[in-house]
Amino acid sequence: MPFSSGRYVITSVGSDKPVGGRADEDADFGPKDIYSDDASVAMWEIEARPDGSYVFKQDGAPVSAMGTSLCAFLHYKEEQVAKWQIRDTDDGNAYEILKADGSAGWTVIGSKVNVQSLSGGDADRFVIQSTEF
Repeated sequence: MPFSSGRYVITSVGSDKPVGGRADEDADFGPKDIYSDDASVAMWEIEARPDGSYVFKQDGAPVSAMGTSLCAFLHYKEEQVAKWQIRDTDDGNAYEILKADGSAGWTVIGSKVNVQSLSGGDADRFVIQSTEF
């Protein structure tokens, strides 16, 4: 199912917790880790690109992999913005979020969201719900 640009809430199927940055994160301008726990701010902007990929943003900051960590980058250059694909899972109620080239995807380990090869389990699946009706 293609997603249109808009505001969404993302929840991890595996943890049944919201996915996002933390409101109590330090105030410096460095990359901010993304988590799946009760302290996470789950509101996302998803921007649909003409090539069929997506850009995910938290409070206007695009997310990208830094090593294996998924992070929001407050300071970035447009060419550094990661593009992602959203892939339906077999049950149709959840999605996998993958790098645009399909080489790795979001997965929850502990409470952190990482970017790595997917195992096919619930830790790799996310519910993405529009907040616009």
